[in-house]
Amino acid sequence: MFKAYCKHPVFGEAPPVALETVEEVLRYTQLQRHFSPEITVVDEMDVTVVEVKNHKYVFPEEWQVLNK
Repeated sequence: MFKAYCKHPVFGEAPPVALETVEEVLRYTQLQRHFSPEITVVDEMDVTVVEVKNHKYVFPEEWQVLNK
């Protein structure tokens, strides 16, 4: 289980969204990164597993190839 947090400089932070699988995390971040410049996805231990800054993946490094 994962939680995604979206932050926007004008609208603030949205409530966390629960995501079950890595595939859901990928689909969610692929869509939301166009609207929210900052997204943090954490696992059940609150460890960051995906991070988006300025609409681009910065973590994990393997996902940076998706920044097209």
